[in-house]
Amino acid sequence: MYELFDGVISIIGGIYCYLTAIGVVKLRKSDEEAVVWRGKYGTFLKIIAITLVIFGLYKLYQNYYPL
Repeated sequence: MYELFDGVISIIGGIYCYLTAIGVVKLRKSDEEAVVWRGKYGTFLKIIAITLVIFGLYKLYQNYYPL
């Protein structure tokens, strides 16, 4: 049961991380600070976002098709 919630929360978190990494969601009010922050952490955040989405899909798959 909780694997379903783990999967959905991970997918939502991964999508939010990716949107933050590409600049759709702004964490800072100043555009200059946001550009510097994305330049510093953007690639890492994209990798984390993809990992979270894959983990969430795995958890959902594991919930419906247990091994």
